[in-house]
Amino acid sequence: MQSRGNAGIPLTTSAPYGYKKAPEDKNHWIVDEPAAKVVRQIFQLSISGLGPTQIAKKLRSEGVMTPSEYFQSVGINCPTKPPAHPCNWSSGTVAGILDRQEYVGDTVNFRTCRQSFKQKKQLDRPQEDWKVFSDTHPAIIDRETFALVQNLRQHRRRPDRTGIVSMFSGFLYCADCGEKLYYASSKSSKQPQAYFFCSSYRKNSNVCSAHYIRESVVGQLVLEGLQRLFR
Repeated sequence: MQSRGNAGIPLTTSAPYGYKKAPEDKNHWIVDEPAAKVVRQIFQLSISGLGPTQIAKKLRSEGVMTPSEYFQSVGINCPTKPPAHPCNWSSGTVAGILDRQEYVGDTVNFRTCRQSFKQKKQLDRPQEDWKVFSDTHPAIIDRETFALVQNLRQHRRRPDRTGIVSMFSGFLYCADCGEKLYYASSKSSKQPQAYFFCSSYRKNSNVCSAHYIRESVVGQLVLEGLQRLFR
């Protein structure tokens, strides 16, 4: 398997949703147009501003078959069982499609690994350990669109529990650990209070400290910076 992977031969047992194996060469993928049409739709919906959960909801409402249902309908064996309810797309399935570099025409090997032969669960490898071979099969998504979607998803501004979205969400990072600052707002008895806090500290208090900055302070700093810039 190591030699096959280093030679650029796909290590996946089946082609990704949107592709199918070429009849004359099982190691080569060709576009499966009915599924590829859905893949393109998912990327366009992401560009329009919808997140994976919203995209999944839209696909369900339109009665679009999930990848496992589609594979079953065309007679392709799929390790994933079809959902209990028809067309029941999940946000995880949508996110997985948006993350797949294979859609730009690349073969990506050694993306996952097992700690030992006794374990069935696959673990994600760091991206620097992947082996990427460019332009090995027809692209479904052009590279510019793929890059745009990755950037939008990385900086996607999500509302907090009150439904509020800050104009600074997705653009602030912790000065100590470099991780994103999360946005939160709360309604006190006097007035709403909004602030940003370190995402690392929230996940693991041993990684960073419990510091925060108010949204109003961020706004004032940005304003002062703009005033200095245009003087």
